[in-house]
Amino acid sequence: MYINWKDNWLIHYPEDGYYWNWFRESTMDEWRSSVSQTLEQWGFEVTFSGDMPENLSDYDLVVIEAYYAIEPKHAPLIKEYISHGGGVVILAGVPCYFSVYCRDWWPYRCGGTNLMSIQDWFGGRFYVNTGGVARVVVNNPLGTSLQANDVVYTRDDSGAKSIVELNSNAQVIARWDSGEVYAFIHEYGEGSVF
Repeated sequence: MYINWKDNWLIHYPEDGYYWNWFRESTMDEWRSSVSQTLEQWGFEVTFSGDMPENLSDYDLVVIEAYYAIEPKHAPLIKEYISHGGGVVILAGVPCYFSVYCRDWWPYRCGGTNLMSIQDWFGGRFYVNTGGVARVVVNNPLGTSLQANDVVYTRDDSGAKSIVELNSNAQVIARWDSGEVYAFIHEYGEGSVF
């Protein structure tokens, strides 16, 4: 299952209005296409969704990209899903929306950067914005051809996402040159979060 911006926008645009949209529709289409093609290349059948379903048991993997599809009430659902063997990919600022209810771009105003309420299953305690260059820190992470020190993302300003204070059993995949974590994997119960 891929919970994405485009489908989230299509569901909520009629009721929330045109200015709800933070991205151009073409940008959302590009992201949706890029992520779904990557998942299909890895052998996943992709189901698109704009909101969090009530039951995840039919899915091997859940990819969450759309911030507004997530609320704190979804944290127990994800925790249970992971503990029973599910895999979850959480992109960009999504962790903040598990911590606080927020329908704007600034969940930090409500304490959304403190992830202590989800730390046990998520694997990190604080969300921060940073920038610079993010590089892989291990060879062939998750079966990819990436090598240590390969650049995976560059952001000139401080709007890039990172996590600090990881749980001791979380495995770092990539770090920003400033030291914050860009990507990691954390096992919880029988499943894992990336």
